Amino acid sequence: GSLRYIAPEVLKGLNLDASPAQDIWALGCILYALLHGKPAFGGKSRREISTRIMTGEYSIDEEVAARCSPELIDLIKKLLNVDDTNRITMPEILKHPWVTKDNLAPTKKEPKE
Repeated sequence: GSLRYIAPEVLKGLNLDASPAQDIWALGCILYALLHGKPAFGGKSRREISTRIMTGEYSIDEEVAARCSPELIDLIKKLLNVDDTNRITMPEILKHPWVTKDNLAPTKKEPKE
């Protein structure tokens, strides 16, 4: 996979086997990129990017935070938790307030008369 989506535990050599926690990390990277239009972990070199991933060094732009719900910001932080044993799990994601909020459901359009 692409360096910018690799989970920190893989870069640290702690867990090289594929795991749901690694997929959840990648999901966090994707969600961050969708909101910001750029990767969460930038840098000019592989070493710089790897270091930022391993330390969890990213920031949510103020402009992005202003247009996002606190629940969404919370979910991103839980997805991008560098400790894979404390990273949010898929069952927890499905129960997360941002996912369960009523305003995420499609609205029913009134039939035209």
